Amino acid sequence: MFGFYFRQDNKRNTKLQNTVTQDFISAPKQKQTLSSFPFNKAADKILLQYVEKRLNKIFFDEVNSSDSIFKKVSNNAVYKMALFLSGNITRACSIGIAGETASGKSTIAYDIINTIQSFADEYCIENVITRLNTDDYYYDRSDMVKKAGSFAEFAKHYDLDVPEALELELMKKHIKQLLFGDTVYLPKYDMSGTAIRKDNVTKAEPSKIIISEGLFTLTEKVVDAFDFKIYVDVSHNVQKERFYKRAQERDLGDSADEVYENASSKAKIHIHPTAMQADIILSGEADRAAYKNFINKILPGTPLNNQFNNFGGSNSVDSTTSNQRSVGINDSVTVQVVQMLPNGNLMVQGKKTLVNGAERVDLLVSGVVDPRFIDQKGQVYSKNVANFQFALAGKGAVSRAGNEGIINRAVKYLF
Repeated sequence: MFGFYFRQDNKRNTKLQNTVTQDFISAPKQKQTLSSFPFNKAADKILLQYVEKRLNKIFFDEVNSSDSIFKKVSNNAVYKMALFLSGNITRACSIGIAGETASGKSTIAYDIINTIQSFADEYCIENVITRLNTDDYYYDRSDMVKKAGSFAEFAKHYDLDVPEALELELMKKHIKQLLFGDTVYLPKYDMSGTAIRKDNVTKAEPSKIIISEGLFTLTEKVVDAFDFKIYVDVSHNVQKERFYKRAQERDLGDSADEVYENASSKAKIHIHPTAMQADIILSGEADRAAYKNFINKILPGTPLNNQFNNFGGSNSVDSTTSNQRSVGINDSVTVQVVQMLPNGNLMVQGKKTLVNGAERVDLLVSGVVDPRFIDQKGQVYSKNVANFQFALAGKGAVSRAGNEGIINRAVKYLF
């Protein structure tokens, strides 16, 4: 959690000073992953270590909680997330969410999107997330519906519960284009029973996160388009109860049993096996607030459940002879007001050198502060600082974080 403390400078009373506090959670160092990544600068590796250790702690606590939202988290998932959050991978990221019908995948996807968007709105971050609906890639079969006389008759002879019913190659192409920064016009499929698909309808702008969910999102033709692959698992009884509640809402009537049996049998063939592709398996039965709370723990600027000691390294060997190294930051940076904006807000910058054994890094901070948020103690927290940026620079070489704030980079990748 960053805290800003403003006070008058006795020597230069036209300036303001600012104290920033940063706490990183530490976790065991993973030699095989750190050594395998080609770091160009020492600061990149240091920042990655801090972020990875913080994430390891957050995931560890959640996985081991009695009501965890996770059923599986792969060893590589957290490290991969740390690469994105630390800015060592700077392109946009893609998230694919799959699961059988009524598993809760759409609800979870919307909760992820809304939580990230709320965070972005609070910090004035633009172009954060773009959603692709897998269902919009069903092939247009309107001519076949007209020939059959009704959608119900059409569905008796055409199976919609197989990946071949969708143009997944086009979906993969659109995801890749968005990741490369291109604007894409997405299709729109009419789910009301016409089987009409109109192409080039919805304009999708490139953003920091590309997310998609659907039955077949992790199937063979599209799965490798995603950086993070999430499968939503649910018990048979809960899934069945949800399905029939939905069937009643959609007035499926006597056909509900037939639809359910067909969807269930096809899920065993085409959907359940995709769980093996997943980096993360979520419980589709967890409380919705739990997903949001977990995301908010990952996002920078939010309080952590546990805080580590002041900046400095400590080595310890436990009874299993595993060597662990904990690192934390808890220090202050004096900044100056470099510009007063026309609206009265203050643009501030600051720098301080931190020493951890043989490691020397510069802590660089900047942001825009509304003076109304400065309390009587001269303090304002980072959640009230617009365009807050944080960077670490080592041995005189400013890391990539210097060009893009850690808060801005953090919303690129969540899982």
